Amino acid sequence: EGSIYTFSMRIKVDSVVKAVPRVILKTHTTGTPDFDIIATCPSSSNDIGWVTCESDFVFSAGHSIAPKVELLIFIKNDFNSDVHYDDLSFTFHCGAICPMVLTEDPSSCWAPGAEVIFPSETLYPEANTVTTLETINTGGVITTPPNAVDPAPTTAVDNPHTAGEIGLLSRNIRFSNSDSSLTGPSLVVLRTPNVPQLIRGAEFSGFGDQAVAGRHAINFKQSGNSTGSIVSKNSIRYSNSRCVNIHSTDYVTISNNVAHRTHGHCFAVQGENESGNIFRNNIGVETLKATSIINNVAEPGEDSSPATFYIAYPTNTWIGNRAAGSEAYGFWFELRQTSSEYLSAFVAPLTAFEDNKSHSNKWFGLRVSPFGYNPHDTATLANTTIYKNGGQGIYTHNTGNIVIDGGYLADNKIAIDLIADNNVTIQNVNIVGYSPEYKRLKGRKPVTTPIHCQNGFTGIRLHITEGVLNAGLATLRNITFSDFDQTCVKMCAIDINPDKIRGTIFNTEVSMSQLNFDGFSDVSNKVNFCNADTAEIFDVILKDTDGSLNPSDSSPGYIVSNELSLIGGDCTVLVDSCARFCTNILPGDADTIANTNANPDANANAIANTNSIASATTASGPSTTSATTPEDEDLICISNPDFGLGTSNWRGVQAAIEIETGVNGTGNALKIFSRTSSAVGSSWQDFPTSCMIVDSWYEISADVKMTIPGSDETFDCNPTILWHNDPKSCAGISLFVVGMIPPRREVAFTVGPYNSSAYDASSSAYNASGWTKIYGVFQATAEMLSPHSVGLMVSRASMDSDITVDNIKFKPVTNSSVGVTNCTRPLHNGDAEIGDHRLWWVFGADDIGNSRIEISDGYGNSSYAFKHTGTRDQRNRGMVQKMEGSCFTPGSSWNVTAKFRYFKEDGSYISCNKNDTVNDACPSFMMLPDGVFAGPTLVNQDETPMLVGEWNDFQGEYIVEQGADYSQVYILVSNVIPGFNYELDNIELVPL
Repeated sequence: EGSIYTFSMRIKVDSVVKAVPRVILKTHTTGTPDFDIIATCPSSSNDIGWVTCESDFVFSAGHSIAPKVELLIFIKNDFNSDVHYDDLSFTFHCGAICPMVLTEDPSSCWAPGAEVIFPSETLYPEANTVTTLETINTGGVITTPPNAVDPAPTTAVDNPHTAGEIGLLSRNIRFSNSDSSLTGPSLVVLRTPNVPQLIRGAEFSGFGDQAVAGRHAINFKQSGNSTGSIVSKNSIRYSNSRCVNIHSTDYVTISNNVAHRTHGHCFAVQGENESGNIFRNNIGVETLKATSIINNVAEPGEDSSPATFYIAYPTNTWIGNRAAGSEAYGFWFELRQTSSEYLSAFVAPLTAFEDNKSHSNKWFGLRVSPFGYNPHDTATLANTTIYKNGGQGIYTHNTGNIVIDGGYLADNKIAIDLIADNNVTIQNVNIVGYSPEYKRLKGRKPVTTPIHCQNGFTGIRLHITEGVLNAGLATLRNITFSDFDQTCVKMCAIDINPDKIRGTIFNTEVSMSQLNFDGFSDVSNKVNFCNADTAEIFDVILKDTDGSLNPSDSSPGYIVSNELSLIGGDCTVLVDSCARFCTNILPGDADTIANTNANPDANANAIANTNSIASATTASGPSTTSATTPEDEDLICISNPDFGLGTSNWRGVQAAIEIETGVNGTGNALKIFSRTSSAVGSSWQDFPTSCMIVDSWYEISADVKMTIPGSDETFDCNPTILWHNDPKSCAGISLFVVGMIPPRREVAFTVGPYNSSAYDASSSAYNASGWTKIYGVFQATAEMLSPHSVGLMVSRASMDSDITVDNIKFKPVTNSSVGVTNCTRPLHNGDAEIGDHRLWWVFGADDIGNSRIEISDGYGNSSYAFKHTGTRDQRNRGMVQKMEGSCFTPGSSWNVTAKFRYFKEDGSYISCNKNDTVNDACPSFMMLPDGVFAGPTLVNQDETPMLVGEWNDFQGEYIVEQGADYSQVYILVSNVIPGFNYELDNIELVPL
C-alpha cells in the first residue's frame, strides 16, 4: 500500500484512423467494481504504427484489500481493429518511505529533525511540502516521514533537467517576529559604502513591513560600492516585504539563500544603476502577492505582481538560481529609465544570466516586458530551464538584440512567446510539450495535477508585427520539439499570434533552420497558420533555410499562408496547417515573395527576370522614375512624384501650377502659385486607397521651398507654428478624404529649424535658396480608406507665399521613421538627436511673432538640444507636442523627466525657482487632454539645487483621470514668464 509502480508497454492498432488506447485498472469490491484510468496512450494507426505507453500509479489501500485487480486495455471508439502488444511491464518505483539521494552531500551540516522544503512538482505554486528529515546518511541519502512528500520529487533519472529541489529551512541562529501582522522588522544596510557586510547562516522569519517603503526583510539601500559584502546561506521565511533587495548598491554577493512564503518580489534589484551584484544558487519558493500597496502608491516595482527574481537593472549576474513557484513570475526583467544620470536600463548590458531555473509559476517563468529590453550589446540568456508554468515559459515584448541560447522548456502553455520584438535569436533549445514524467504524475495524481493538455499548448509563438519595422523578428536555429502528445488538443510547435490590435498584416522576418520534430506524425502539429487565417491574416511567410519543414525533401523554401499569391514557386499543401511549403520562389526579399495583387500569368517569368526589373510598380501604375534606387523601390501610391513627366497626374486647386528647376538645380520641380486658400490652395493628386492597408503606418516626405510671390526671394515661414492660417505658416502635405469629418487631415509638415548651411538633400538643412524638408507619418484608418480614392495636397503655407515641391516620397514606415505611435514611449524626438525639432511646435492660436525653436549643443555627450528663442508674450507660449490619446489609459501614471537651462531673451543664463509653479518659476510641463487646459502644471520633484548656466533636472508625475477617453494628449512646456527662455534635452515620458 502506498507504493508507486510504473506501467509500460508498446502497442499498435491496425486502424485506418487514429485510435487512442487507455489502460484501466478494474478493482473488484463487494459491490460495483472501481475503474481507474492509469494511462492514456499516444494515438496509433496503420500510418503511425507502434507507440510506447507508460505511466506511474499508486497501489492504494483499495487495491491491496481487493480480491482481484484486473488490467484492461480499452480502445476508444474502435471495437473492431486488431491490436498488437509487446513489452508489458510493472516496475516498482518507490515504497511508502522513499529514500532520496541528493546531488550534494550535506550530512556534515544537516541533521535529523531539521525542517526542509520540497517545492511544487505541478503547475500550482502553493503545492510545496514542508517536512522534517527522518534520517540523513553519508552520500546525501535522506528520508522523510512516511508519505510526507507526495508526490515524490522528480529524480535526475526521470529527467535531469527538472529533478526536484530541496531547501533547508532550519538555522541555528534565528531572528523572528512574534507578531503575525504585516509590520515586521527590517535589516537595512543604509548608506555605508566601502564597508563589507557579512549576513550569513541565519533565519529571518516574519521580517519586512508593507506599510513603509523600503522596509524589506534585508535591504541594501544607497550603499554604493559594497565590494566584499555577502548575503549567504540564510533562510528567509514569511517575509512581509521582499527577501533581499538591492537599491543603489553595487558589488554585493547574494548566494545559497532559501526563501519561502514571502510577499512581493523576493530577490530584487531596484533599478537605480545597481551594478556588479551577483545572485548565485538562491531559491525562492511560493512568492506571494503583496497584500497592501506600499505607501498607497502604485510605484515602480510595486509588488502586487511578484517575481521571485525581480530585475530592474541588468548590469549584474544571475547564475544557478531557482524560482520555484510564484503567484506571478519567476524572473521579471522590468527595465526602464529612472534617471538621466546613467545609462537607461532599457539599453544597458546584461552581465550574465546562466543556468537559472523557473517553474510552477502562476503566469510566466521569465518575463521581459512591458518596456522590453534592447541592449546595445547582445544579451544572452544561457541554458535556462523553464517548466510547469501556468502561462508562458518565456514572454518577451518590445525586445531585441537578445539570444536565448541553450536550455530546456517543458509543460508550459506557451514555451516561448515573442510579442512585437526584433532580432531575437532562439538556438540550441529543447522544447517539450507534455513531458513523460509529468504525464506519469497526472496518471498517479489526476485530481491535484493540472495540465495544459486539455486546453492546448504551443512551442514557439511568433507575432505578426515587429517592434521596429524591417529590423527582423526572430532566428530559430537548432531547436528540438518533442512530446507534443497527440492525445492533447490544439498542440503546435510553431504558431502565429494574429494580434490584430497591433496590426493587420504580417510584416516580420523569420528565419528557421535545424528544426527537429521528435515523434510528430502530423505536419499541422509542427507549424500552423490557422489562428492567423481565422483572423484574416493571409500573408504569413516564414523562411526555412535548410528544409526542416519541407514535407518532400530537404530543399529550402518558405512556409506561406494558403491565401497568399506568389511570384513563381513549387508549393505543397501542409494538410490542416492553413499553409503551404514552397520552393523556387523569387529569392531574397519577402516583399517580392508576397504580392497579393500579382498577375498569375506573369509569375512564370518572374524568377528568370529577377535582374531585369527596371521600374517599381505601384497600385496606381508604373513609377515614372527613369531608374529605381533601393530607397525608391518601396515608394507607393503617388504617380509622377519627381515631376519627371511635367505636371502629369497633378492639378492645381485654388491655385495654378507650373514646372521649374528642381532641388539642387537638377530635374523638375512643381511650383504652386496664385493660391487663394492657405489650407486648400495646392497641387493635388487623387490616388486609389487600395495602395494602403488599414491600420498600417506610412511616411511622407518631400523637398520644398517657399518664396515671396512673383520673386525668387525666400519666404521666411516659421515651422514652429501649429496652424495653417497664420501669416508665417509653412508648407505641408494633407490628405483629403470625402466623408471624413473634417475631410482634410494634415500628415506632413515643414521641418525646422531654418539655418544657413549648405542644402543637403539627405538632411533637413535649409539654405538661402529656400529648400528644406517636409516630413510626417500617419496611420491609415478604416475611415480614411473607406472611399475608393483620396486626394493628396501640397499646401498649408501662408497665402503670402508660393510653394515649390520636389521628390515626394510616400512609403511604408521603416525603423528610421520618426513619429510612429508606441504607447510605452508616446513622446517622440525628445533628445533632438535627429538634428531638428520635427513633431515639436510652439503653442498658440495667434501670431507667435519671432518665437522659434533652434538646435543647440546637447547635455553631456549628446550632440543636440532644443533652444526656445525669440519673444514670448505668455507663460504657456512654450514648446508643445501632440501624442496619441489612447496611450493614456484611465488612472495610469506617467513619469516626466528632462534636462533644462534657463536664460533671458538676450541669451544670458539666470537662476529660477525649480519647485515653484508661479513666481520666478523654472520650465515645467502641462498635460493637455485633447488640447484643453484641464489640470495643473506638473511640480518639479527634483530637489537638487538650481545651477545657473548648467543643465538642471526636471522630474514630475502625471496621473490620467479616471474615465479618460482622449483622442490626443498635448505635452506643453509651461511656467516660463515672458522675457525668459530655455533649453531642453532628454525629454522622456514613460508609464509607471
